[in-house]
Amino acid sequence: MTTFGSTSKPLRTLVLSLGLATVAPLTHAFSGPGTVTLKSGKTTLNFAPQFFNIFPALGAKLDDYGKSNFKGNLNKQNLRIKFPLTSATLNPSRPDYPNGFINIEHKGGLLMENPGTGMTVILNSPGLHASDNCWASAQCVGLNAVVINNGTVIGNVPNIAQNTYMLDSFPIKNGGIKLKNLSMALTAQGANLMNEFFGLKPGASLLLKEGSAFGTLDVIGKGVKVSCPPGFTYIKKTQECK
Repeated sequence: MTTFGSTSKPLRTLVLSLGLATVAPLTHAFSGPGTVTLKSGKTTLNFAPQFFNIFPALGAKLDDYGKSNFKGNLNKQNLRIKFPLTSATLNPSRPDYPNGFINIEHKGGLLMENPGTGMTVILNSPGLHASDNCWASAQCVGLNAVVINNGTVIGNVPNIAQNTYMLDSFPIKNGGIKLKNLSMALTAQGANLMNEFFGLKPGASLLLKEGSAFGTLDVIGKGVKVSCPPGFTYIKKTQECK
């Protein structure tokens, strides 16, 4: 008979087995083949303090434009802007894009005004896309936007900022996806654009460079639809096309 002061070997084994079962749950993430599209969502750009602190230092202003939503407090170092998501296609293993395919489009924009240089720059309709033209890695996710300078549309400028890796998988949960804390740094093109806006010349202490911190991105997508290649079926439990 087993007493409360001791544990029999079979009971001890059962207790340990139950403990292991609760500590190590299985996790899954979608890595293709197949394409994920999103119906709606939002992307939040959390500005790096190194970037947004330049605005008050040089008397410039930072605000939202159109459908975007600007929030936060400069003194609390938590400035952020939210862009509504209009469309998104993600395919981690698309054959014609060896680095994966990502195309996430938004509405709204970022409004920047600098009385010192007389420039008003709008980064409108920002998008995220897969790129193999990366400053610090072979593959990355780039941020592009339509640049409007003093009311004149310059055009869609690619790779204003980039992160340094590609997303090769992402979990699908409750019909949505979350891509959190994508660290974005300015490219040479993005740094040149911002230096012109701020009026910063080579040798200036605040001069922005390729690799200067821009911020982090949090993408929350809803209404996930998975389209598998012909002959494949999506298995929701394991998040794969088989």
